[in-house]
Amino acid sequence: MFKERDDTGITAPPKTTKIVQETDDPDLLLSHLARYHLFQADETLFKEGDRGAEAFIIKSGKVHVVNRKTGALGDLGPGQMVGEMAIISDNSRVATATAKEETLCIALSRKAMKRMLGSIDMETHAIIEFLVDYIDTQLEGNVTVEDQEEARRSHRILEILLKNPDTKTKLALQEPFFKLLCNSLLERARASLG
Repeated sequence: MFKERDDTGITAPPKTTKIVQETDDPDLLLSHLARYHLFQADETLFKEGDRGAEAFIIKSGKVHVVNRKTGALGDLGPGQMVGEMAIISDNSRVATATAKEETLCIALSRKAMKRMLGSIDMETHAIIEFLVDYIDTQLEGNVTVEDQEEARRSHRILEILLKNPDTKTKLALQEPFFKLLCNSLLERARASLG
């Protein structure tokens, strides 16, 4: 890629390489895609029912997640993700997340999440969307008689996905971000099986 050298010995990009210019367009600024956010103990990351604007990757500390209908969903720590479901599904938040202690997170904007999801293959995207829908339905807990057959099918699909070596292999081959995302969703879905 860098072939031409000037008289100082520094390799210069070829003339066909685009140089990224500074921009006033806020949608193109990196700070609008991802940023660090430090939460103090007992500070709320997001509330159930709110529209999701960001997902969070926990770098240090702990986050307690609770749903009004089902109660405490558990505590998450470093290397785990929270808040991604509302971004992927474009639905409101299904739980409230609160820092249990000082917690450092990488906040990923809706735009960043959508860009990353747009870069994966259709099957992985389908798995992610299925898991989000499944978990969302489990947390709502309002399965009507008409929905029971669909709920049984979704439950069976999840069992097959969890046991299928192709699913595990496919997800294991993903880049680290998608591995983190899929593992986070799989853990929650597995927990909902009881």
